[in-house]
Amino acid sequence: MKIQLREYLNKNLIVHQEVSTEDVENYSEANFTEILPKSKCELKKVVDLLFSNKVKYSICSTGCNWGLGARWTKFPVMINLSQLKNIKLDDVFGVARIQPGVTQTEMVQFLEKKESKFYLDVTGSSKHSSIIGNTLERGIAYHSQRTYSVTNMEVLLKDGTFIHFGVDENYNTEINHLYRYPLASDLSGLFYQSDFGIVTEMSIELKNTPDYFYVFKLGLENDETLIENLLVLRKLLSQEIIDGIPHIA
Repeated sequence: MKIQLREYLNKNLIVHQEVSTEDVENYSEANFTEILPKSKCELKKVVDLLFSNKVKYSICSTGCNWGLGARWTKFPVMINLSQLKNIKLDDVFGVARIQPGVTQTEMVQFLEKKESKFYLDVTGSSKHSSIIGNTLERGIAYHSQRTYSVTNMEVLLKDGTFIHFGVDENYNTEINHLYRYPLASDLSGLFYQSDFGIVTEMSIELKNTPDYFYVFKLGLENDETLIENLLVLRKLLSQEIIDGIPHIA
């Protein structure tokens, strides 16, 4: 199958390479074919081929999920989505439609170039990490859990079928990205931290840039006051006096 796969990729001009690597702890070595589709059309062709030949594969967005897989797989094929970088911005309501290869820094640069009044709620991870990849692993940004910002998404199933979550796309396509719930049961949660499908697009809510903001740091004289101070922070959060997620270190 490997020879057939290579011939197919060469014939269809789909970028690929042979990879030999070790996991982050040098515990085990992996040898696999890494495929880097440049469009959803190319991705679907690859998924159809792998599905029809019953070849197992892994997915990575940009390979920055360190310690939890990253760019490593025990399967013969890894599909790397880092070349899927389309961004569409609704600068009225502050919603961005992105693909898996869009990184934190690319989203920030895009918004700066557009002189947008909105900004991306970032994490403390690498600026080269995928927004979608981090969201699907339930990452936590500075103001919220990233899953809370998702309004809808598009998923490519293993049989090559595209499905959409959120308002039915057959309705008003101008506002579909603004409402996260479908007219029936919402099954989008199945695609977080799972391998049931490939999330090819996601709409996320951005933050409105404030006129000013403050960052503060607290120090405790002793550990005995920790719980007392946490209860105070909890009250400030519930009253929306502070809107960031406190970090304890």
